[in-house]
Amino acid sequence: MPKAPVKHGRAPQRRSAGRRAAREQPQLDRTVVVRTALRLANERGLDQLTLRDVASELGITPAAVSWYVRNKNELVDAIMDSVLDDFAVPPAARGSWSERLKQLYGWLRTKLLANRPILGTAAFRRIGSLAFIQIAFAGRDILQQAGFDPAGLTKANPAIFFYVVGFTIHEMALSASFSPATTPRVAMARSIAALRPDDLADYSKHVPHLLAFDHDQLFEYGLDCLLFGMGKELERQRRRARRGR
Repeated sequence: MPKAPVKHGRAPQRRSAGRRAAREQPQLDRTVVVRTALRLANERGLDQLTLRDVASELGITPAAVSWYVRNKNELVDAIMDSVLDDFAVPPAARGSWSERLKQLYGWLRTKLLANRPILGTAAFRRIGSLAFIQIAFAGRDILQQAGFDPAGLTKANPAIFFYVVGFTIHEMALSASFSPATTPRVAMARSIAALRPDDLADYSKHVPHLLAFDHDQLFEYGLDCLLFGMGKELERQRRRARRGR
């Protein structure tokens, strides 16, 4: 009986190589692949990330990675979905309205810092508005429950949101535009190099003060001051409401 041509037996094996490799990794799934890709993107930059990088990190073949994400574009979309999930508003905290806001916006700052290389990408800009709107709505709900009237809400809610986001953006800028590898001291040296000679002496007097602070302590101090002032405004609103009865 004549033997079947060898080529008919080998072709299916090549086509199923990625599937076999994926099956040989029982602990592997799409979530693991995407989370690994997100971590690498934050370490190396999203533009430089490749499927081969992800495969190497996981100890598998690129064909196995392509079983979960077909190409770089699909991988980027999956990473952004993961980032959006990561920015999902956490369950409501307990405590006073100010304590709840501190927990919410402290969480937001942590998330922003953790994803700093992703934030500057065009891919994040496509989803950033949705993530931030959800967080702003959560803050508005807390303020509304505290008793802020509509006029007070239109001022208080943007004020605290922009304080947190603005502080964190400046904090990241001190690390050279979203680069976690550059220290504030290096970023400051670059700024000094760009100064005019006439400005250098005055600037140098303030450099120690600009560098000698703890970011966490400064963030909490500013947030506490803002919440204290908002609490005073809430008291004034309540007094006006009582007088109007």
